[in-house]
Amino acid sequence: MQASFLTVSWWVWGLLALIPAVLFAFVWPKKKVGPDTTAVRYFWLRWGHSLVWLLLAVSFLLRSLPGTAPSVLPNLLALAALAVYLGFVGAATAKVDR
Repeated sequence: MQASFLTVSWWVWGLLALIPAVLFAFVWPKKKVGPDTTAVRYFWLRWGHSLVWLLLAVSFLLRSLPGTAPSVLPNLLALAALAVYLGFVGAATAKVDR
């Protein structure tokens, strides 16, 4: 497995991905969530984007470890990030009956 992507170390990619994970965990548009939002939709809107970046960061950091080069776990985490992102976009674009 590569030790880097676009000549940037996986450690750097992992640390860069942690920045938006932390940022979205503390800063998010509260006014965009209406009072009639369900608990599931609220979870996706509140934590979805942060969770995507956290999964990507863990995937990148696992790739940087020497023992996980042939492992499939980093790829599964990246695919899980894609699934969470699709859930977040679905919750953000879903029409709410009012």
